[in-house]
Amino acid sequence: MLHLTSSFPRDARDHVAPFLLDLAHAEQEAGMDVGVLAPHDKGLATVDTVAGVEVHRFRYGLQSMERLSYRGGLLGSSRRFSGVMLPAYLASFSRAAEKAARDFRPDVIHAHWWLPAGLCALPAARRLDVPLIITVHGSDVHLLRYRALRKLASHVMHRASLVATVSEDLQRQILEFDPRLHTSVLRLPVPAGPPAVPMPDDPPLRLLAAGRLSHEKGFDVLIEAMRIAVGSGLDVRLDIVGSGPERRRLALLAAPLGDRIQLIPALPHAELMHRLEGVHALVAPSRRE
Repeated sequence: MLHLTSSFPRDARDHVAPFLLDLAHAEQEAGMDVGVLAPHDKGLATVDTVAGVEVHRFRYGLQSMERLSYRGGLLGSSRRFSGVMLPAYLASFSRAAEKAARDFRPDVIHAHWWLPAGLCALPAARRLDVPLIITVHGSDVHLLRYRALRKLASHVMHRASLVATVSEDLQRQILEFDPRLHTSVLRLPVPAGPPAVPMPDDPPLRLLAAGRLSHEKGFDVLIEAMRIAVGSGLDVRLDIVGSGPERRRLALLAAPLGDRIQLIPALPHAELMHRLEGVHALVAPSRRE
């Protein structure tokens, strides 16, 4: 299995896309040979092993200009940073995908997010006659609201052997976009965690939310809910774990609640799981996931 992706953990402790590393490990445990092609980033090797998974990283510019991945979605990054790098990124990804497929000789190419990985996987899959699976994870489905991208999305997804979704709701959205597409729900694996521990004492009620600090994650709504809860007399504490462009705004919204809300920078996956053991509930306030 050759995975093509615009995000993959840069090391075993990275908070970026840990679910893809979980997927690679599950496939290895099932007896599969797994390779990953992902973009390069500053300070990384072009050929590496991350927690036992072989990763090749393609270059698309000078190190100082390789900033389109690992910092949120590709389109958002291209707006925040140098959008002029986007054509070079896509061309380099496509070339690297064909080289990786020729070297690795996979039975299946699995592209994560239809843009950019699905688009860049098409030439390699066609020329080498390898089945292509494209998994949509949510943010790429949200791109379908842009009329300019809908035709491109249809072109890409119709050329895949399967368009996989990670939930029934995403499958519904994909079929509403085009009911002719061959789709299936392929859930991401959840690795076995440590033995359960007792709930912490209360009060206070302890809550945790985690994710990229961006508008679609809805942390501003959660902070407003905390304001209402505290105003109603509830003894509650909230940790928000993550990094992203809305950090300053969220800090201002949370400031009137003092130490009842903590903003904690993104943590390695294992540390986040450990923090979950010390709370009563995980809160997921996302606007669209």
